[in-house]
Amino acid sequence: MTIDMKMLAEKWQKKWKESGVYKTQESNGKPKFYILDMFPYPSGAGLHVGHPKGYVASDTIARKKMLEGYNVLHPMGFDTFGLGTEQYAIDHKMKPQTVAEQNISTYISQLEKIGFTYDWERSFSTADPEYYKWTQSIFLKFYTHYYDEAEGKAKPISILEEKLKKEGKTDSEIRFILDNERLAYLDYKPINRCPHCKTGLANEDLDDGKCERCGSEVEQKPMRQWVLRITKYAQRLLDGLDSLDWDESMKELERNWIGKSEGTQFQMRLQNSDDVFEIYTTRIDTVFGMSFVVMAPEHPLVEKITTPEQKEAVKTYQEQAKYKTQLERTELQKEKTGVFTGAYAINPFNNQEVPIYIGDYVLA
Repeated sequence: MTIDMKMLAEKWQKKWKESGVYKTQESNGKPKFYILDMFPYPSGAGLHVGHPKGYVASDTIARKKMLEGYNVLHPMGFDTFGLGTEQYAIDHKMKPQTVAEQNISTYISQLEKIGFTYDWERSFSTADPEYYKWTQSIFLKFYTHYYDEAEGKAKPISILEEKLKKEGKTDSEIRFILDNERLAYLDYKPINRCPHCKTGLANEDLDDGKCERCGSEVEQKPMRQWVLRITKYAQRLLDGLDSLDWDESMKELERNWIGKSEGTQFQMRLQNSDDVFEIYTTRIDTVFGMSFVVMAPEHPLVEKITTPEQKEAVKTYQEQAKYKTQLERTELQKEKTGVFTGAYAINPFNNQEVPIYIGDYVLA
């Protein structure tokens, strides 16, 4: 006897769809359980084997919870604003919107054939106005709020503005202070830039320091961009790890990623100059024995202070640092390297000369 598996699968998938077996009820008296997959990028003509590999695991949990009597919400969406979708559109000379719509339709068809427990009535794309209006709303909240250190939470920036006015600050002083306190602000920060794709890349988009899509060497390039002041929440993020039922090794990875560091900042003056620069150390008690000071390779003073004899060595080191990601540069286990600039600074605590090096483990 031969069984037509394709016909059998289509029969039951049609029945499940018509009966709404995976449709989530708003309220049915059962305990609720929410499970969410990482949304795929609709950046290809169809799914690859890595997609269902992860989805099968979450689907297994969803089905188990259904059998245990939970009201399960298991939605699926599509991360439309990814680099892959843009590159696919360029390669095929199509509009990104058209590419996204076509690929999403294909993805849904393929996911339905696999038989996952998704509630497709709740499916959406990040390019849907009904979705991204909320990301815009969240951004505006970041921009119009600051972090109150005393109370450990965000507050409307208008509260700080009123306080500054009462203190008699000028309009220009108020603007300067507010822009340095907003949770969302503009700044020049290095990004992973692919010279071929001409776009910024996340660390996850790199393969051994190269663009995973075109294979080009990725460089670090400063770019004016919006930045979120998440470092203000470092302690809250660390405290929150205690409530997570995670393996301790995973928590340690998170602690290193959060990267909270307590130390002291002070200024040092360049030898035979009035120029000063900021120094940070976690061991201020050892400052009298300081043997050298290290700047980031991209520090704006490096070009000015480097002596003619050291220019070639410094330039070579800077070029090498350009092709290292922030994670590679700050890896705790890596060997520390650096190059002497030929310049010296004055230790303000004992007035001794200290040589200035550049090192890629220091970030600008």
